[in-house]
Amino acid sequence: MKAEHQKEAPVIYSDKAFAMQDIPAGGHPEHGRDIDIWVQKYDDIFSKFDPRPYSERLLSEDFIRELKRVCRESDEHINCLRLLVAPSIRNEINEVVISKRLHFHFKRGYSKIHQEVRKARRRSVLMIAAGLLSVMVATYINTKKSGNVLLSLLLVVLEPAGWFLVWTSFDQFYAVSTSMHADAEFYTKMVKSKIDFANS
Repeated sequence: MKAEHQKEAPVIYSDKAFAMQDIPAGGHPEHGRDIDIWVQKYDDIFSKFDPRPYSERLLSEDFIRELKRVCRESDEHINCLRLLVAPSIRNEINEVVISKRLHFHFKRGYSKIHQEVRKARRRSVLMIAAGLLSVMVATYINTKKSGNVLLSLLLVVLEPAGWFLVWTSFDQFYAVSTSMHADAEFYTKMVKSKIDFANS
């Protein structure tokens, strides 16, 4: 078997670099589906700027972008990601390493995006709580100020600040949830998928 290639010429991507096809595994969404991806060579899966071995190398943004695109075409989960390679260049050792690298990427991406979503939600909840507390304090001050200049000043500061925090936190929560939804959905579909290689 050939050793892992480390010094091949940089990969130049074109519209023909990837050819994807959906193969439904069943008529019901719970059955999921398989995805076939044709690659000219193993290096098409990885970044052309990263010289490290396949076990550590960054994945190609083109490859991930195309994979995300085809995943968005259906709500079904992905049973199997099948990479189609020309028989003349297939290398079993490389395929085992690449499969592990892809699994690692999907698991890390799944963990990272869900941690970010939870962190953003906690931050929004804290901001809402702080805003509501400010509004309640302002309301209490409004009943007690009785011409007190200091209390009047606190009221002027706390009331608009409280509502600002409340509405900003709601807006931030919605924006973060929307921006992260696509990635969260993608990694949820891919994290448990099987990865196979086959002849193109």
